[in-house]
Order: sequence, then C-alpha cells, then structure tokens
Amino acid sequence: FERDSRSKNSIIHGLEELNTTDYFALEEQVIAFFKTNVKVNIVDEELDFVKRIGKKIEDKYRPILLKLTTYRKKIMILKNRKLLKGQNVYISEDFPKEVRVIRKQLIEPMLRARESGKIAFIRYDKLIVKEKSDFIRGSKRITEKPPKVEGKIQKEKKRHRTKSGQIDRPLTSRDITTFFKDKENSDSDGSTSRSLRSGSSKTAEK
Repeated sequence: FERDSRSKNSIIHGLEELNTTDYFALEEQVIAFFKTNVKVNIVDEELDFVKRIGKKIEDKYRPILLKLTTYRKKIMILKNRKLLKGQNVYISEDFPKEVRVIRKQLIEPMLRARESGKIAFIRYDKLIVKEKSDFIRGSKRITEKPPKVEGKIQKEKKRHRTKSGQIDRPLTSRDITTFFKDKENSDSDGSTSRSLRSGSSKTAEK
C-alpha cells in the first residue's frame, strides 16, 4: 500500500531555498524549474502538493517532496532528469526508508558489476545484472525476404474466379438489361411453341 501511495511522488534535491514560507511561492518555483531545466510543463492541477522536508540547516537546501496527480507526468520527469547532469540539482523517486537502506547497500555491487562489463541497475529494491550480449541479441531484428508479388497476384486471381471460369465482378445495368431480354425471348419462344402444339392437337381432333 505504501508503495502505491508513493508511486506519483518525486523529490527534488539541491534546489535553492527561498526566504519565504509561502506555499504558492514554492509551487511556482517548482513549476518554473521543471519547465526551464527538465523541459516538462506542469500546470497547477497536476500538482497535488509540494513541501520542503527535513530540518532546516544553514548553507544547505532542504529537498522538496512533491506529489503529482498523474503517474504519466512523473514518468516524463524521470525520463528527462538526465538533462540535469552536471548541475547541483537532481531528482529522485520517493522510496520508503527501508527501501532506501537496501538501495544504498546495492550501489557498491552494482558498480562492481558495471566495472566487469555487465549491465547493472537497481529496480526498486532489487539489483538487476545482465550480460551485454543479452541486450544485443534482444535488439536484433530478423529480416525476411518479401514474397514475390507476381505469385501473390496469381493467387488472388485464382481466388476470385467463379466456377464457370469467369472473373467475378459486380453486376452492371447492362448485365441486368441483357438478362431480362433473354428471359423475355425465352418466354415468347415458349408461348409460340405452346400455340403450335395447341393448333396441332385441334387439327388432329377434327
């Protein structure tokens, strides 16, 4: 539960402390910092709260704890915090005390793994170590030759042929007119045949 409650939190370290306790002044300072230094725009509604944490010590800036209203905005901030490289200000996640202790203990083995040529990083309270070859294999893409276009066209033609061997197509008005003309001729031929048969039978009776 505690992990979920901190999931949208971030901590800014080293940001200059203003000579005021006004909440909105601190909020404006944080918004301006993200816009200028981290290249992330934040509006008032996206900040749940901001506050300085820890005891005030002379010549030291207290960290700023902030809670965002969306996890998406936090991810954007963490993604762009690399822009602060070389500055005295940095951004970290808000971990529980016991997790911070574990992470601190994992720093040394993480650095040793990196020195040995491996990829190592800390994910929450776990040290993840992988071989570089694993990442190389995972990033390779298998390329396949595209199928022959000609063969594909022939298959499409066969699929669209009807039983009579004709290529299927939508009916046109000409087709409909021809159909009714043929039917009319067929009906008239049938009537003539019936009339002839009727006349012949009458002659035979006489």
